[in-house]
Amino acid sequence: MAVRRIRLYGDPVLEMAAEPIREVTEEILQLAEDMTDTMLAHEGVGLAANQIGVLKRMITIKKEPVGLGEGVQILLNPIITYFEGAEIDEEGCLSFPGLYLQVERPTLIEVEAQEFVDGHLRPIKIRARGFYARVLAHEIDHINGILFIQRVPEDVARIELARWRRNLRSKGQSIPQSAKPKASSSLPT
Repeated sequence: MAVRRIRLYGDPVLEMAAEPIREVTEEILQLAEDMTDTMLAHEGVGLAANQIGVLKRMITIKKEPVGLGEGVQILLNPIITYFEGAEIDEEGCLSFPGLYLQVERPTLIEVEAQEFVDGHLRPIKIRARGFYARVLAHEIDHINGILFIQRVPEDVARIELARWRRNLRSKGQSIPQSAKPKASSSLPT
């Protein structure tokens, strides 16, 4: 089991767009395993490669919470090809431990990707609603260098980040004060 360190807000790698995966190498297979182990060890529902410091377009999703059965879904090079609707619901993020925000996301998204199934890659088209759509959108945002704090109004982000920093300081942790949310649209692009 290889559990890697989760990068926290303020780490520049979180706001960098990840590069496409062109071929499946031993390094990519190890990354998939490490991401799965890390996500499960931190009790996350999803994880993007840049959250462990790797700028590759790979995400993992715990299947049970999103209604896909048991196990983990591993997607390479996922892209949102269509979205519609909007709903606001609470989101958290492993890169912002303890911070939960009301974030607007599409109610329906369509995603194209390569999925690892039994050690092999297969093309997949996903049509997702509800929580599954939210998780996919959140993780795809990550590999595009977009953080969930950028999906809320700037004044709300500023207040919630200040509150989060105070909470971390009270626990003896800190993040860079220079880290500030950048504005972003409310829906994936």
